[in-house]
Amino acid sequence: MSRMRRSDGTMKRRRSRGGFTLMEVLLVLVILVLLGGTAGLFFINIQKNAFQDTARTQIAQFKQALDLYRMDVGVYPTEQQGLSVLNAVPSDLSNPVKWRGPYLKTTPPNDPWDMPYKYMLLDANTVQITSFGPDRQEGTQDDVTG
Repeated sequence: MSRMRRSDGTMKRRRSRGGFTLMEVLLVLVILVLLGGTAGLFFINIQKNAFQDTARTQIAQFKQALDLYRMDVGVYPTEQQGLSVLNAVPSDLSNPVKWRGPYLKTTPPNDPWDMPYKYMLLDANTVQITSFGPDRQEGTQDDVTG
């Protein structure tokens, strides 16, 4: 029976619940926003770590190529020559016949933050390659060095 008589004689229809209340919809939206924010932070952290890992890997490849260059030429490149010697014979090389490159398949790329790597010759036997990281400033905590 779809209609019932109340004691005061008026008719009352039974109401069936057909939709969601505003409060229920708002609660679901709040939950979705919280989940989305958490997932977003998670993925931002993953990307940051991936960029740092990429920089470390590229620095390691540069160092291996520089070691091969040093075995052939006898010395590491100067800071002025930089990483470009890994793809082309330096014009100021005393004996260009010793250069047996290219030592990399492509020109040295920029770091994951689209900045050039900094090459330093610390002494005759030690080189250092640095990416300035996401803040693009030298000497900060986020620098990647190898």
